[in-house]
Amino acid sequence: METEKVEIVLDEREFSALMQLVFLGNYVANSIRDEDHKIREYQALDEKLTRLEYEIYQKISGEEAEFNELADLWDNTIDAVDEYLKDFEKDVFRERLARVITWSNYPILPNDEESLKKHWAAETEYIKLIKEKGIKFVQITAPKIDDRLNIDREWGI
Repeated sequence: METEKVEIVLDEREFSALMQLVFLGNYVANSIRDEDHKIREYQALDEKLTRLEYEIYQKISGEEAEFNELADLWDNTIDAVDEYLKDFEKDVFRERLARVITWSNYPILPNDEESLKKHWAAETEYIKLIKEKGIKFVQITAPKIDDRLNIDREWGI
């Protein structure tokens, strides 16, 4: 089924911001996935717009651009959004860490509204504490797992 074409008019700054958003969206959706599970639609749109960007700035057809030439544009975009990515990843890590700690210390019990309220309150507080004090606030203890390690097989040493 054919879809209608949409025309968007952007100035150079707006187009640059759009490219950063496209990159960030594709990064968030696909960087955590192995190749077989990547969202192809996002990858294809990112590449299509990057080819358009190449065409705009290089005055050469984006279809003729080789992958390494597109990679240069992606590198420039990474440089432009690197701080956003670092902040995002740090924030996601903190929230997930708080969530794991909360589930460990304040599990939600079936049909227990009080445990649900405690859980939500604890997660909020853990997020605040981790942001205030850093991840050093968290102490993780786990037993050694030497009996499970197979260094020769895993690392080929």
